[in-house]
Amino acid sequence: MWLLACALGLLAGASQPDDIPGPDRSDPMAFVAGEYRLYRAGTRPRTEFHSYASRRLRALSDGLDAAMGGEELGDNLDVWVDDHDQWSLSALSLALEPVRAAGRRTITVRFLNEGRPVRLRFHFVHEDGGWYLDDIVKPGRGGWTLARRLSIRPRPHRRP
Repeated sequence: MWLLACALGLLAGASQPDDIPGPDRSDPMAFVAGEYRLYRAGTRPRTEFHSYASRRLRALSDGLDAAMGGEELGDNLDVWVDDHDQWSLSALSLALEPVRAAGRRTITVRFLNEGRPVRLRFHFVHEDGGWYLDDIVKPGRGGWTLARRLSIRPRPHRRP
């Protein structure tokens, strides 16, 4: 998991230290707001990916780690701020979208990152008694989904 975390910028450390509480799985809005509170304070959150990812995202992450065989993906996009290695967030807003299906919640986050408008949608699923992140979607031109990014598989190296 450490490899993926470094590659996607999801964490700042290999594991979650004992003094950092795990995510609040009872309220996805509170979890997302808490993560962005740290970003706005200039600190990248250290919440361990597997502690808040759905079973589906954990399986995709584990599959990518296995496929990479210890090699780095080479993509350091921090999916929480849609940028590489730096951020300066302002005009942050979070909105819980209307519930369309039982056991699913979507939170839309809008902000300016160094003056550039960003909109992200955080999809949560209720499983194992709590809310877990099931995808992050950046809609529109240049968009991406976290699930698709985790589905990347390396190409075999050609031998001369």
